[in-house]
Amino acid sequence: MRIKGNILYLLIIAQLLLINNYSFSQTYSATSIKVAYIYQFGKYIEWEEGNNDDYFRIGVLGKAKNEIIEINKLKKIKKLKDKPIKLLHFKHYDEITETEILFVSKELNYQIDTIYNKIKQYNTLLVTDNIGINRSMINFLNIKNTISFQINDKNIRKAKLVVAPQLLAIAKSKTELRDLYIKTEGELKNERVTVKKQKKEINNQKKIILSQNDEISKRKREIEYQNIEISKLTKKINKKNAKLSSLSKEINNQQNILKQRLNILKKQEKNINNQKSLIDNQKKEIEKQTNKLNDLNNNILLQQQKINSQKINLKKRDTKIKAQQIALFLFIAIIILVSILIFFIYRSYTIIKLSTKKLEEKNKAIEKQNFEIEQQKEELQSQRDEIQSQNSILKRVFNNIKIKNKELTDSIKYAQRIQQSIFPTDTIINELLPNSFILFQPKEILSGDFYFLKKHKVLNNKVNSEKIIISAVDCTGHGVPGALMSIVGKDLLDHSISELGLIKPSEILESLNTGIKNTFCQNNAGIVAKDGMDMALITIEQETNLLEFAGAKNPIYLIRNNSLSILKGDIYEIGNYEKSENIYTNHQLQLQKNDIIYLFSDGYADQFGGVSNKKLTYKTFQKILLEIHKKPLNEQRRILYDEFIRWKGENEQIDDVLIMGIKI
Repeated sequence: MRIKGNILYLLIIAQLLLINNYSFSQTYSATSIKVAYIYQFGKYIEWEEGNNDDYFRIGVLGKAKNEIIEINKLKKIKKLKDKPIKLLHFKHYDEITETEILFVSKELNYQIDTIYNKIKQYNTLLVTDNIGINRSMINFLNIKNTISFQINDKNIRKAKLVVAPQLLAIAKSKTELRDLYIKTEGELKNERVTVKKQKKEINNQKKIILSQNDEISKRKREIEYQNIEISKLTKKINKKNAKLSSLSKEINNQQNILKQRLNILKKQEKNINNQKSLIDNQKKEIEKQTNKLNDLNNNILLQQQKINSQKINLKKRDTKIKAQQIALFLFIAIIILVSILIFFIYRSYTIIKLSTKKLEEKNKAIEKQNFEIEQQKEELQSQRDEIQSQNSILKRVFNNIKIKNKELTDSIKYAQRIQQSIFPTDTIINELLPNSFILFQPKEILSGDFYFLKKHKVLNNKVNSEKIIISAVDCTGHGVPGALMSIVGKDLLDHSISELGLIKPSEILESLNTGIKNTFCQNNAGIVAKDGMDMALITIEQETNLLEFAGAKNPIYLIRNNSLSILKGDIYEIGNYEKSENIYTNHQLQLQKNDIIYLFSDGYADQFGGVSNKKLTYKTFQKILLEIHKKPLNEQRRILYDEFIRWKGENEQIDDVLIMGIKI
């Protein structure tokens, strides 16, 4: 396919060719690709002196067994310069005769200077394999199983050959873009692996943090429970300490009372002892007196009165002794009572001592619990430090991901600017379709939907007229794959219209279908790819307002006199592999003033949203168009956008959205 356009456009197409052509290395051999290139060199290079021979001669110098086989295959089915191809095989440079192209096998690269001098006398294009470009005219390169070529324009001009600009552009673009493509693919692959690992690490860290947070919450609950228990035990201890203090005071008071009573008893005991000694003395005195009475029997009468008085005194003393005995009995009873009291006091003291011992044991248990709590606090602090460290690692990981995402986003935004360069400018749109609007809302930065607009002159009944070609195209996928497909589709549209001269919508779609299948090898060796496009394409003749339409799955809507009509497309998408020819129908319609035509992709009607989270549907889409079709076109665009955003709500946009409205 021949590629036209500005330099930026050339770079993009060259990149696509590079991706597609070099992917052939998985199906075709390097030799077959080289021979295919040699055939293209013959097409895009002109020999100034011409060739009077009946054949287009291709020479091969050296062994090059595989190249010879492929050229023999080629010459059976192809011609160059409208002449059959003739293969000349030279085993030694002395055998070289005049040819249009001479391919030198790489085992003879060391003889290149001699070979170059040999062909100077002929008007011959020298093609080499993996040698310095300064010593060749066209040189093949094989880098990482990727075949490309270099052109030495200076040496070619010396040989009186002329290289087509298209070939020079492809050669330069491929050499530069191949390295960029390989480098970008490697970086993207590494970034995907890195991002995947980082996401996995982040998920693991989140799980660990959640587990640690649960453990911390559990420990906090345990500590709170233990603090409550400690508070209860502290209150009990304070109460028991208060009771002990009260009991201790009471015991001290009882001990003081006992001491006072003991002192009284000691004094009474001393008095009793004194009285006993007095009684003993009196008994001795009585014995003396009895002896005297025995001695003084005669004086009894005289002494009778004294004895009687003494008897009276003795009675008094007996009464006093009895009183003292009663007091002694009382003292003994008091001592017994005090002993009983002391027993109960000692028993209370023993109970208090046991209680105190138990309290000491509980205090030790509390101290042990406090020590364990301190240890747990230290463990929690250690865990907090570890969590902070992990959070720091996570922040660094997030920052790295943020940087990588920015780099990827910047690359995609640059690709967006490249893709937007293939769209018609606002100036062209306003010039060709002044009464129109375009609602273009990609799902991602890059889009698989694109719109096409072109003016084309045609000869109608020997009179030149102009037709406006308009198309809304929905490529397979969105994002980067969809954008690449859109560039291929745009190039095929230009090729079909500008180079093949097609103007009938059905014929343009047939050409696109063939081009897509050839580009992506959809019918090669039973391999079926699903790369294609759904689209609607119309032409409007400016003088007569005659509309022609063909659709690949997509229809168009016409609103006339408040009524909406549907012009349906055919069931086959572009890139269809079931049929090859005559699969698209051409429709004609005479437009009237104030008619409105709508072209669109399926992204608007298929969007999920609303209260029930369902698709918006084509029926709702048609209802909206009928409600707003009388409004100014810019306001229609705004209403369609606002309604789409309202319907989508918090849902993710599922596909690219493209709507074109044209008023006659």
